[in-house]
Amino acid sequence: MRIIYLHQYFKLPDEPGGHRSWYFASAMTAKGWQVDVVSAHNDKKPKIEEVDGIRLHYLPVKYDNSYATAKR
Repeated sequence: MRIIYLHQYFKLPDEPGGHRSWYFASAMTAKGWQVDVVSAHNDKKPKIEEVDGIRLHYLPVKYDNSYATAKR
């Protein structure tokens, strides 16, 4: 089975933040499913990497909590 998992703030276990999506993706990978996560980051270019069998697709979406409501 192939899963495409969309999550705006996907974090790896060694990064600060919530890790629930990481554990879900890891559990699906452990069942033999192919998991592709699509998430955002503040870099200027898209990035694809694979960590523990999970393929991570990071899209360049500039965001900061200090942005005014209209900009967010």
